Amino acid sequence: MAKKIALEWSENAGALDNARAQLPMLAGDYFRAGRKLLGGKHSAKTMHKLRLRTKHFRYTLELFREVYGKSLEKRLELLKPLQDALGDLNDCATTLDLLGDHAPRVRSYLKKRSKEKIAKFEDYWRGTFDAPGQSEAWADYLGTN
Repeated sequence: MAKKIALEWSENAGALDNARAQLPMLAGDYFRAGRKLLGGKHSAKTMHKLRLRTKHFRYTLELFREVYGKSLEKRLELLKPLQDALGDLNDCATTLDLLGDHAPRVRSYLKKRSKEKIAKFEDYWRGTFDAPGQSEAWADYLGTN
């Protein structure tokens, strides 16, 4: 997964101007990171990195609630299902690691559940979060609100 971009905040600009200048780039970086995972083979480590990136993106946006107002809430809500699916997937991977070679039936169940969580993540990503025009809408919203 590509390295996160570093935001460059101007001390001379206000919160809104900084947000408009920087958050569209952060959103674009997040969309690119998520798209890289679609349809490929997913390692637990790679999916966990996207989970952390999702949290970082969401929590960064939450810092600007006052600047963007209530309209930001709809966008934050779109991130929660991604974060939840990735969190569930991480729970499965962690439990599999803890089990080692023990409990083959439980391991089988967790592997099946992991595949389901990946499918749920990909379906939501493609069908809702990153449906055609969504990344542009995010950039426009964050850059002009």
